[in-house]
Amino acid sequence: MKKEIGAEVDSHKLMYHPRRVSEWFEKGDCYPVYIEIGPTNSCNHRCIFCALDYLEYKGEFINTEIMLSALKEMGEKGVKSVMFAGEGEPLLHKDICLFVQKAKEYGLDVSITTNGVLFDKEKAENCLPHLSWIRFSIDAGTQENYEKIHRGGKKDFKKVEELTKGELLS
Repeated sequence: MKKEIGAEVDSHKLMYHPRRVSEWFEKGDCYPVYIEIGPTNSCNHRCIFCALDYLEYKGEFINTEIMLSALKEMGEKGVKSVMFAGEGEPLLHKDICLFVQKAKEYGLDVSITTNGVLFDKEKAENCLPHLSWIRFSIDAGTQENYEKIHRGGKKDFKKVEELTKGELLS
């Protein structure tokens, strides 16, 4: 069965995973190389560009045992990496550091996309050693614009600015 790579596949990294591509061609299906996980649909900001407004901030959190089981299965089935991001702020989940640590233990490369406000020293110490990278969504260059865009707390821009300067761990 011949398959064509079309618009449904972002093909720019496929050359790095020839075995997975071969499996996909042979079986017609396979586990993904990368998975993005939203551990919650809650957020501490109300960004003007976010689609979460349509979900009404229900405040739901993924079950810890289910997540740990899923991460283990991902590692066993050959998933290469996970990113905790999604339709909410991943650092709001009380077990995010455990998820990061276990994902790494199960052989996954791990990353987080966050607005950064909740990334404190404790989370840094428990997550950074296990992360391949972390992305802070800042989206503004001044406090005034940041407040208009993120619609969070008054001190949030300063907190994220300190993160980008490396002042969190000093």
